[in-house]
Amino acid sequence: MWIDELLRDAPRGAWCVVIASWLRTGALAASAIAIGGVLDRTLAGEPIFSTVTAAIACALLGAFAGMCAESLPGRIQGEEEARWRQRVVAAGLRVNALEPSHGDRPDRATENSIVDAATSGVEKTAGYRATFLAATFASFTAPIIVLIAWAVGIHPLSALALAGFVALVPAVIIVAGSLLRRSNAHYRSREAQAASRYLEMLEGLGTINVLGAFPRVRREYAESARNAMAELGRLLARNQVMIIVNDAAFGLVMSGAAVALLLWQLAGDAVSAGDAFAGLLLVVLLVEPIDRVGRTFYVGLGGRARRKQLESLLAESGEGPDPAGAPNALRAAGDLELSGVTVSHGDRTVLDGVDLRIPAGAHVSVVGPTGAGKSTLLRVVAGLQPVTAGDITLDGEPCTAAHLRQRMNLVSQNASLLSTTVADNLRLVDPTATDAQLLAALEQAHLRGEILTRPHGLAGAVGEGGAMLSGGQRRRLMLARALLRERPVLLLDEATADLDRRTETLVRESLHSAAGGRTVVQVAHRLEMTTDSDLVIVIEGGRITAADSPAELRERPGYYRAALKTNVEQV
Repeated sequence: MWIDELLRDAPRGAWCVVIASWLRTGALAASAIAIGGVLDRTLAGEPIFSTVTAAIACALLGAFAGMCAESLPGRIQGEEEARWRQRVVAAGLRVNALEPSHGDRPDRATENSIVDAATSGVEKTAGYRATFLAATFASFTAPIIVLIAWAVGIHPLSALALAGFVALVPAVIIVAGSLLRRSNAHYRSREAQAASRYLEMLEGLGTINVLGAFPRVRREYAESARNAMAELGRLLARNQVMIIVNDAAFGLVMSGAAVALLLWQLAGDAVSAGDAFAGLLLVVLLVEPIDRVGRTFYVGLGGRARRKQLESLLAESGEGPDPAGAPNALRAAGDLELSGVTVSHGDRTVLDGVDLRIPAGAHVSVVGPTGAGKSTLLRVVAGLQPVTAGDITLDGEPCTAAHLRQRMNLVSQNASLLSTTVADNLRLVDPTATDAQLLAALEQAHLRGEILTRPHGLAGAVGEGGAMLSGGQRRRLMLARALLRERPVLLLDEATADLDRRTETLVRESLHSAAGGRTVVQVAHRLEMTTDSDLVIVIEGGRITAADSPAELRERPGYYRAALKTNVEQV
């Protein structure tokens, strides 16, 4: 329910909009009552200066409050767009970084869905949160203020009668929502299909022309666009019905009933002429916010659906609250166990019946020949690789992929960086981080000095894909970003592969000192760099062939001892 969202996760400044709207309604209601008093005093030949002054003051206060209520949503929407777009872009980078890196291309549908989410999805979500949540809540509650003013300033029984009409508003909104929900879902599906086809057409334009397939592709895109427009037309038609019902039920019926009630009471001397006139002014205030609910209902329906889409994307990428509700994520790591985990791609088995226990807080290295399944194992632990069979538990409790994603922090082989500044890339995981916190993370990654000596320091651009940084700097920037994000498990998929031996040694030393309770699992690049690990896991042909301390494995015949002797580098 959108009211629950406002109460639990309101945009910054939303309650200022609500309060300003309440103040506007209350001030204008007081002004209407004062105007009625002016009329009564005039008819009675009494002085009106003080009453006129009060009416004008209340009207000016209401106008000022209304100006604030109307101007704030624009600023809120801008902030919401920036915040949500940053989160979606960060999610897109994480999804991209988690794709298989051995020549497989990321799924284009995933890329297109991220583009759609970062543009249309963010825009509609921000519009919904900025212009619908607070304004609609204020519209629901403002009539209460008007009715209180009516009861105090005009007549309590007539205010009670009008309250019955106001109480019908939620019921009408719920019924209308159920009628529009299916149409809105169909439209969003059609819209996403059209956007995806358009992006595919643009990205493959050269190939499409060479193959002579452009007319067919153009027809398919035009058909999907027509379907989306037709669905939108049906949705808008239903929304228009909602507006008509709203206007008829609350604009005409309630207004007519209020006017009839005032005339009846005026004829029976239950109210004065001034009270009746004030009542007519209050009717306008009573109908206005309810009318606004009907006219913004489509914004709320579409925006809320878009928000769910963004939340789904963010959850898939690993963003979300700690499901255990631990106040300190770094203390929430538990023993992770894999039992009989198998991962297959078609007829090819990548992991075959893996049994593994990773103790909480341990420093674990995963080694093995090329194609043995090291990166796949890391993606399974990260909750990013579906398993064909087997179970995963955390602290003895069954663990879902979503639960794993919310506990893990992966630094992959792919350098997923924005083309903007160093600070932008770091703040993807913590938008509120101070410059001091960013520099501390860079220090842990042994990158602070190099960043500060570059032009503009933290504000310096990194270029497309980090092109203005060396390979080692890109790796360390990603590592600094991971250290800035407080997750209990840090996964390193050959994250130091581009570093020289001296820098790699320094970074590994800093990882030990900065772990602070984290479990660290790394796919090792150089075997001699695994000697400080608590546990070394050897994978060969998708199976774990050895798992022990480095000292024990050095004394035992097998891959680890042979590879150490020949100084084999893991690729």
